[in-house]
Amino acid sequence: MAKNFIRVAVLLVASSSVVYFAKPLCVHLTSIQENDTIIFNLPYRVHLFHNISNVAVYSLIYTLQAPLVLIATFGYTGSDCLMVTLTLHVCGELSVLANRVENLNCDTQGCKENIRAVVSKHVRLIRMARSLEDAFNTVLLGQLFGGTFLICFLGYSVLANTTEGQETDLLNFSLYGFSVVVLLFVYCYIGDCLTNENVKLRNAFFNCRWYNLPTKESMMFVTCIIQSQKPLHLTAGKFYVFSLSRFSDVIRSSAAYLSVLRNLM
Repeated sequence: MAKNFIRVAVLLVASSSVVYFAKPLCVHLTSIQENDTIIFNLPYRVHLFHNISNVAVYSLIYTLQAPLVLIATFGYTGSDCLMVTLTLHVCGELSVLANRVENLNCDTQGCKENIRAVVSKHVRLIRMARSLEDAFNTVLLGQLFGGTFLICFLGYSVLANTTEGQETDLLNFSLYGFSVVVLLFVYCYIGDCLTNENVKLRNAFFNCRWYNLPTKESMMFVTCIIQSQKPLHLTAGKFYVFSLSRFSDVIRSSAAYLSVLRNLM
């Protein structure tokens, strides 16, 4: 699943970056075909020490800016791909641990060693999940607010360009807007997966026959049950919990801001 997300995310962001990079070139070619005044616009704003006066210099600088497409693509998706991969890894480990707990035989000779291994792994996974949340909650806060307003502004730009018939801008804004929506959906999806896998593990602990164990091992199991009752979340700024139900709230908020923006403009 993480590999599929990386493929889709990189493809979407790269497509948007390529369309944005090619926009000035399309305008330049259109000006040549229509014998209009040629404007040497560059895709990325840079400070030049001389004026662009001919096509050769313009082509050279345009070509030198091409690596920025890759930098923008991987710079925008790198942290997201890392977070999604690590979170789905923790979800998979929680699922494996829940399966081990469900199939745990409390009557065998090595039961004590198996229980200690389960408890040790549970503690490690809790630390991993909380470390992920601590590391990315600030990033996710920026992505949440930035994504909400970006969807609003990009939606307005798409509507404006549809009216004016600017196909290049329409394609660019549509691709970028779709990329933002997909990323927000993935945040909510993996947050929901993390919460659900923790609930499944908690149920597995409850359903296990821990009450038939010796006192020391049963207390270890009770500790695991208590820890599993504390939900594992991905949050934005420690207050906004990502889940699939919250994704619709983000889209509704963006649509409301878009409606207000259209009325004001």
